[in-house]
Amino acid sequence: MVELPKPVLAFCGSGMRATALYGMTQQNVQGGPEAQESVVATCNWDNAFDVVVVGGGSAGIGVTASLLKRRPTLRIAIIEPSGKHYYQPAWTLVGAGAYDIAETVKSMADIIPRNAEWIQIAASGFDPEHNRVHLSDGRVMGYRQLIVCPGIRLAWEKIEGLEETLGKNGVTSNYQYDLAPYTWSLVKELKAGKAILPSRQCRSNVRARHRKPCIFLAITGCAPNVWKIWILSLIQQQLCYLAWLILFHP
Repeated sequence: MVELPKPVLAFCGSGMRATALYGMTQQNVQGGPEAQESVVATCNWDNAFDVVVVGGGSAGIGVTASLLKRRPTLRIAIIEPSGKHYYQPAWTLVGAGAYDIAETVKSMADIIPRNAEWIQIAASGFDPEHNRVHLSDGRVMGYRQLIVCPGIRLAWEKIEGLEETLGKNGVTSNYQYDLAPYTWSLVKELKAGKAILPSRQCRSNVRARHRKPCIFLAITGCAPNVWKIWILSLIQQQLCYLAWLILFHP
């Protein structure tokens, strides 16, 4: 390697050997930085795709299908490690008893738009200066345009004790696949007492998820006063938002 003319280009099918060679050159051993080689980590995916989409959820699948409908010749890759696609917006309806949870999950292979390539692995990093996405197995993908929509991570651990009680003790959420049916079971069993459906004025995934079971309670007569509580809550939220606009918005 030392005697080869520079730069040295390393090619391989997966990109892992090229990445390993590059990592070896970054180690300060036997002579220090001046002895390092000029090795470029190159993969057969470089410049292969017009568009790379990170995330195979509703957003990633939707934007890919939309782009291919407009320009069928586009080379698009979807980076998504999961083998299943969950239609999360329907979980609100599951929690309200209006939808079957089994209908919200499908095989990812059946959802990927035709003519798009599915890369079933997680993205581990971005190199925007060179238009590259790094994958968790060491491979590198090149792109002309990048769309990043991996969704949000549910950080249950941020609330002390929440992870231990979710799905039991009357604690549930419509933000998780196996919990939405539990929401419906709680709604059906509620004959009297109080149901707490917290809401925050913040950016979140489908912010009104808590309201559908709330409305169902009112419609079925299980909780006849819930309409009044819900309307008062909405009025309070809108008044707070209006006050924020008056006081702080330029």
